[in-house]
Amino acid sequence: MLVVDVGNTRFKWARVSDTVATLSSRSFATPTEPSSLASSLDCAWGGEFPPSRVVVGSVAGAALEQKLAEWVRTRWQVDIELLRSRAIGWGVCNGYDRPDTLGVDRWAALVAARQLYPGALV
Repeated sequence: MLVVDVGNTRFKWARVSDTVATLSSRSFATPTEPSSLASSLDCAWGGEFPPSRVVVGSVAGAALEQKLAEWVRTRWQVDIELLRSRAIGWGVCNGYDRPDTLGVDRWAALVAARQLYPGALV
């Protein structure tokens, strides 16, 4: 599985196999123009073995997410799975009035903490 973090400034990823993450030392600046994403992905992932899943947490916007999904589908015949912040899920209750405004990276960290520590958390 490939886990991708598309931030406002950096595009990072890790390969995960049997719960062991192998962090890639490579990353690149998140493109400001979605049209330039394909060439960055060709350089970074063009020679990579296709993953069985691609899970993406993104704060970069729908246009960039769509370009990423197109690249992955075309090159690897896999659909990306986009993480989204929710009101309630996996033992976590999101207190935001608009749950989707909680950054997905923070949501993922909360869910992970809940899985590791089932008691009260702050």
